[in-house]
Amino acid sequence: MDITYLLLTIPQWIIFVSIVVIVYGWIENKKVFWEIGVFSLVLLGAFALYALLSKLVSPDIFISEDELNQEVLDMSEIPRALHMVPIYWGLTLNGILSLITFISEMKKNKHYKWLTVVTILFCLAIFFMLLNALNT
Repeated sequence: MDITYLLLTIPQWIIFVSIVVIVYGWIENKKVFWEIGVFSLVLLGAFALYALLSKLVSPDIFISEDELNQEVLDMSEIPRALHMVPIYWGLTLNGILSLITFISEMKKNKHYKWLTVVTILFCLAIFFMLLNALNT
């Protein structure tokens, strides 16, 4: 099995389950489920940052300097792993946004509900980016 496939599908499932748990906890007024969902997104963001910093997903590994210096780079020739770099930056930003949402709820900020909606919408955008990268 290709490692890029795992690096795309595992975050996709974590996002899907987190959104379901957050919405369930929010609708049923079960704070524990909401916290689990948001905190799992924080952990996913931390993993994405680790993957970027450790060059687990890095353009250096998948494309050479000569290929980058070409005047025209055909999008169909770009490997799937290169599509993962902006997605993992998005996952990192989502982790930061989820952490801000988590902290604002713990401090009883009245705007945490709006932050939760923005976090879920951002998660959905990344979810479909992952889905698109799997289809390339």
